Amino acid sequence: MTPGGSSVYLDGKYMGQTPPAGGSLDLTSVREGSHTILIRHTDYQDYTQTVYVKGGSVVTVNPPISLQMHRRPCRTRPDR
Repeated sequence: MTPGGSSVYLDGKYMGQTPPAGGSLDLTSVREGSHTILIRHTDYQDYTQTVYVKGGSVVTVNPPISLQMHRRPCRTRPDR
């Protein structure tokens, strides 16, 4: 399941967000051919997948969920 509030892009164009409780976002009227899907959420690593859409078919993308590692600056003080 895709985390709620994830932004979904198709070939670089913003298509919408997944529902707040998580789940899927259905993209309709996608032309046949190869397309790049990007799923982005501030708390998770971006996920990109290239898919081939065949006329009249449904393609499901299930990204693995990987938490984004937030780095905080570390300050050190020399011993006195």
